[in-house]
This record gives sequence, C-alpha cells and structure tokens, in this order.
Amino acid sequence: MSYAYMRTHKAVFMAIQQGRRTDMDNDRLRNEIITDVLGAYRDLTKPDFSWVKPKYQSQPYKKDILNLIENGFSVYEETDLNEDVSVNLHVRKNEEHYVLKLSLVEKYAILLHANLQGFYHIISYDDIESSPVLKLLKKYLDREEIKLLDASIIELPIRIQLFNTEIEDTTFYNALFADEFAPGRTS
Repeated sequence: MSYAYMRTHKAVFMAIQQGRRTDMDNDRLRNEIITDVLGAYRDLTKPDFSWVKPKYQSQPYKKDILNLIENGFSVYEETDLNEDVSVNLHVRKNEEHYVLKLSLVEKYAILLHANLQGFYHIISYDDIESSPVLKLLKKYLDREEIKLLDASIIELPIRIQLFNTEIEDTTFYNALFADEFAPGRTS
C-alpha cells in the first residue's frame, strides 16, 4: 500500500468517525437529492407544486415536533407555503435558539442560527460539536433518519424554475426548503 493511499483512507475514516461526510458520500447524497427533487417536482423546467399543500397538511413531521417538545425544546412553527417547501420550526432549549427546516420533498433538514446582527447562517458539522443542544438535535435527526445537510450540500446548484429565484441562481436550498435567498449566501 502506498503512503498516499493510506493517508487518504485514514482521512476518510477520521471523517466518518467524526460524523462528517466524505466526497464520495457527498456525491451519493447529491444524486439522491436530485432523484428526490425530480420525484417531487416531476419536471425542473415546469415544476409541479401541487404536492406541497397536501404533503404539509398530512403533517409528516407531527411526531417529530412532539418528540422535540417531550425532550424539553420549545417549538414554534413559522411556515409560509407561498415560499416554503419545508416545515420551519424555531426550536429553543437552554437559551439556545435555532431554526430547524424540515423539507417536504423528503427527509432532509438544515439548522440555522442567527448572529448578533440577525443574519442567519447554516450550522456546520463543526458547530454541532460545540453545543450540547445541537448534539441532541443531531442525535434526534439521526434517530429519525432525517439527513442533516450543511452548506457544502445545500449551496450546490440545481437548475429548477422557481418563482422568486432566477434559474441560474437556484440551489438545493431552494429546491428542498424555500424559494428565497439562501442563508449565508453572499452572491
């Protein structure tokens, strides 16, 4: 075995051990998301949004919300189906406040945190290690088989025709969560 081979595999093992995704994992996840987006919208040039309201009304995350409350989280929902294709929850515990977006496309989530200026940023895998509350949320999402995505995934482009976002600017965030400027995105 070459030194480069061992070093690469050691890095992959360390990433897996720390709960981080490898490039291979990201490629697989990217392809899975594209398949799920196509399954939901049927056509990226003329997306079908008729599924959004019935899916939301079926309360796919009701059990998950109740579990958060049972585990000591204060939960407030703020979903606008005119822009969102996700259930948006403000979750608070121990003075920590986050926004948890649960996609209606499939079981994907992102966590957001507001800085002092009120701008939201996407929680990274490194951020999770710094907070017992985030670790608890991540553990819960893993148990429910909800894939927590970070900026490296949701900022990837996908050419889907939406109402508010230009097709050349659309990302996985827009397709999975909301037709709005993605949090933390500067251009």
